[in-house]
Amino acid sequence: RLTVPWNEGALLAWLYDTGVVVERKDKADAVELCVRLDPDDAARLEQRQNRGAGADAKMVGAFSWEIDRDH
Repeated sequence: RLTVPWNEGALLAWLYDTGVVVERKDKADAVELCVRLDPDDAARLEQRQNRGAGADAKMVGAFSWEIDRDH
């Protein structure tokens, strides 16, 4: 699951082009997505990580994401 601010349009486009968006919720200041990525693309996304917020939640650039280990 990802929370991506509206000003991260390039990232949103990359997620749609690269992954499978299975859920989307538009919020006032961001888009919440549930995206399936293959392991290589997930690793690319993780490489953008600036600082961690715990084992299953990370801040990556200007957006937040967490790993859903149940899916």
